[in-house]
Amino acid sequence: MEHIGLYIYLIGVVTGVKFVLVVVGCLMCLFGVTGMIVYYTESHKHPVIVHFLTVVGILIFLISILIPDSKTLTAMVFVPQIVNNEQVQGITQDSLTLIHKKLNEWLNDIDSVDIQSTKATD
Repeated sequence: MEHIGLYIYLIGVVTGVKFVLVVVGCLMCLFGVTGMIVYYTESHKHPVIVHFLTVVGILIFLISILIPDSKTLTAMVFVPQIVNNEQVQGITQDSLTLIHKKLNEWLNDIDSVDIQSTKATD
């Protein structure tokens, strides 16, 4: 990943963008619904801008729901790279080999102590 700094920056920005989208969407819906109420009580006609504000506000709010948060984006970008990294996979294989050798040494030490203690009691 040659652009890791850019990815980290963009993932951090996502939370702010989602917040702005939610606020803008809610405000547009609020202004649209308020405009509908005001114009309906005065003339029973709604101007196109009132409908536009309401529809666009709802769309922006829905888009903000579909944008994943920063934790989800981090998992989507970095977890597959870590899991598929050969160095990380090599660490587990090396660890298993080391543990297997150490366990064999300990078992051999225990067996030799048991044999010596058995000879001493006979």
